[in-house]
Amino acid sequence: MLTKQQWHDQPYEIRKKQLDDTYTYYHTKATGHFQGSIFADITVIAGITKAGSYRTLLDYGSGESMMWSNFKPTHRNETFMARHLHRAGLTFEVTLYDPYSSKYNNLRLDQRHDIVMCNDVLEHVLIEDVAGTLDAIFSFANKAVYLNISTQYASKKITDLNGNIITEQDLHVTVKPAEWWLEQIDKAEMKLRDKEKRFVTVYTKFDKYV
Repeated sequence: MLTKQQWHDQPYEIRKKQLDDTYTYYHTKATGHFQGSIFADITVIAGITKAGSYRTLLDYGSGESMMWSNFKPTHRNETFMARHLHRAGLTFEVTLYDPYSSKYNNLRLDQRHDIVMCNDVLEHVLIEDVAGTLDAIFSFANKAVYLNISTQYASKKITDLNGNIITEQDLHVTVKPAEWWLEQIDKAEMKLRDKEKRFVTVYTKFDKYV
């Protein structure tokens, strides 16, 4: 079994393939491991959404989207609004995206959303891919971005396609202090401004998961 350092010393392509295998395993053979962790922050997100009068939300990296499935598909948006936004009569459109889900892995590249939510995702991204992932998140946002980032290690380990642990490295492959993340976010904001001549409001929260 590789140590954490040995794992990080591998070429990018190998680490990327191993992460892909891990998430394929968790999404196809270990159902329920990535349910989506919005529940703890739903009142925060609802407050931001209400204050900004946002009508569309993209959950970028929604896991298996089991949080949303707890609402009946035909009523989940109305339920969200009624319980947390108290906006009777108004609609709230939610788009779910998970690259490892056969149901939610399609995302229109030409569509923007009032607010893009990325909850417990960025720390799962290889450090070489952080900038590109942030750029993508910002490109889909029309008005605001909500980022919830963990600065602690995770319990789940990297596995092969059969679920066998292959390294001591856990799934939080990019664990950095909040200051480092804020620098990366600032760079993404500036890139959006320089490339598209527009700004979005950014809300950032740092949670500590074990």
